[in-house]
Amino acid sequence: MLLVQYGLGVWVTFEGSVPSADHGAGFWGGFIDAITQGPLALSLHALVGTLLIVSAVSLMVRAIWLAHIAVVTPHQHRPW
Repeated sequence: MLLVQYGLGVWVTFEGSVPSADHGAGFWGGFIDAITQGPLALSLHALVGTLLIVSAVSLMVRAIWLAHIAVVTPHQHRPW
């Protein structure tokens, strides 16, 4: 999924364009406009990026909640 996000980012950078109406719209306004009214590459880039952020936060919350110290801090030495 990270490679897909990278590829979409390259596509948006080289081929896509941000609509001029979105310049200066603020973070949330620009984000919503990018998803709903932006070009396909920009919309997919925003959605996949959001999915990656939600997935990472979900993994950290589950790791901390389940107290799997090896997942949260993989370099910690366990004596047993």
